[in-house]
Amino acid sequence: VQQHFHFERVIFLPCKIPLLKDNALATPEQRLEMITLALQDYPNMPFEIDPCEIRRDGPSYMAVTLEHYRQQLGNTISITLLLGQDAFEKLPFWESWSYLLELTNILVINRPGYDDHNLSDELTQWLKQHEQKDKQALFKHPNGVIHRFNAGSYDLSSTAIRQALKTQ
Repeated sequence: VQQHFHFERVIFLPCKIPLLKDNALATPEQRLEMITLALQDYPNMPFEIDPCEIRRDGPSYMAVTLEHYRQQLGNTISITLLLGQDAFEKLPFWESWSYLLELTNILVINRPGYDDHNLSDELTQWLKQHEQKDKQALFKHPNGVIHRFNAGSYDLSSTAIRQALKTQ
């Protein structure tokens, strides 16, 4: 994704309490450590880790995190939230999900086994209203754009990893 879009910064946000994953195995500290280890092989990439959600009291809400970034960066800087298609499908279950596009753009990354047939009517309407085919829209607009990107068919997910760990 970074090689295609060349984002100025890519910030990884480990979640403190994954509210939609009732079978989470890792602690917040372990999530932070896993990201740290994964990024060691990319010292020349503009990757950062922000543990703000881990430090915050209570559950992690993306809207709260994005409000924090908007306060820091202002309303004219483009911010893009990267989501896999699987996470995008669950967006209506997120706290204040329909407010997210007021704070950010959303880049939806394809996932094997997921397509638009699984989208709720609300998300289908959202896509009709906000999807832009031109990737430059993510950089031209500070928020309000949904763009989808085919990053390849990597059949890897945290759900699959958790399932594999349970069977060991």
